[in-house]
Amino acid sequence: MENNERKNISLSKTKHFELIIIAFVVAVAVAAVLITCSALGVFTNSTGYAELQLATYSDVKFSHNIYCYLYFKGNEMQVNSKKGKANSLFSTSYREIYMMTDPYVDYSPYSVSLKQINKSLGEDVKVDERLYLLLKDAYQKSDIQNNNYSLFAAPLFHEWDLLLYSGAFGNYECDPLFDEEEANYLSNLANMINDTSNYSLEFKDNNIVNLNVFPEYKEFLDTYSNNAPIISLNALENSYQMQYIANKLEEAGYENGYLVDDFGNGITLKGFTSMNHNLYDIEDGSAHLFGHISMNGRYRFSATHHFLVNPLNSPYFYDVTKDDNTYHRSSYLKLEDGSVNDHYLSTNLFSENLDLPSLVLENNKLPIKDNTYLSEQADNYKFLLVNNSSNKELIVQHEFNAFTIYKNDYNFVTI
Repeated sequence: MENNERKNISLSKTKHFELIIIAFVVAVAVAAVLITCSALGVFTNSTGYAELQLATYSDVKFSHNIYCYLYFKGNEMQVNSKKGKANSLFSTSYREIYMMTDPYVDYSPYSVSLKQINKSLGEDVKVDERLYLLLKDAYQKSDIQNNNYSLFAAPLFHEWDLLLYSGAFGNYECDPLFDEEEANYLSNLANMINDTSNYSLEFKDNNIVNLNVFPEYKEFLDTYSNNAPIISLNALENSYQMQYIANKLEEAGYENGYLVDDFGNGITLKGFTSMNHNLYDIEDGSAHLFGHISMNGRYRFSATHHFLVNPLNSPYFYDVTKDDNTYHRSSYLKLEDGSVNDHYLSTNLFSENLDLPSLVLENNKLPIKDNTYLSEQADNYKFLLVNNSSNKELIVQHEFNAFTIYKNDYNFVTI
């Protein structure tokens, strides 16, 4: 009996020792899992807005920047997985629309771009239905007198891009202020573009387009235009690309986020919650933050600044001086005469109803005439800020609804 008891005790001790070892191993394993999970971010809350990353492609070199921010909810591992899928959609959508709308590069056979249309004068070119509809929309918006916009203004924007790039490094000798020959060329080019009998763009069935340029204009371009394209989206290019990407994101179920570019244009998705939009003014040649607007919901916004706000924009925004007068230089052009359109220093438009290209068009045509603040589509606007270069003032038109203006002292008023 005693031996049996001792054996039982011995067996009992052995079992407890094994259980202790098992418990220790389990504890170590759990700790390892916890450490691994912690390292992987399983328990780290990463809820919030995150910037999507644009993939690098060997066949596409993006010449400007569009930024996308989406709201993700979950721990770090979950958010990284969601971001990976969103990054892929953002990149492929940007690549698609960029290739189609690029007036300088032929991407065939992968995509038919504006370049292929430009180099196929007088020939039928079959394009993707998306490009066909986009071109039709831009063609309908092309009205220099009323909209200050034209698909056919590509040679003018091309020339100013060269001038602005040179001027950004202090080389002003070719600026039309100082170069009479350049001033005459820009004026003559603008006259050619204003004469709509010099070119045509025909839209045929089955997504076929036919671009043609008539002999006098073709000879002029061949002589002076530095290999400029005939058509481009120019002033509306970013807005068409951003609208396309936003539509793709919403179709895939992404609703809380926004896209912006370096030039002050942006679009929020339909489930967007809140955002502060900065308002800038200029004093003594330098930009400063005037205040900001807080907005909720789905909006498009378009801003023009004839002064440097974002350092990334430096090749396109600078001042030149002649005879004690300061002249603003930027990529906002007045197509009537080919000059820089600098009547307004800054404009900010917001809309719930217009798509982004239509809103940017409204902003683009605002400074055509003195004291012209809104077009006949004014009811679509929620806010308009204008800094007139000769008489700075804040102009507020129509209802604000969810808008709140915060001025520098952060006293605010809601209307």
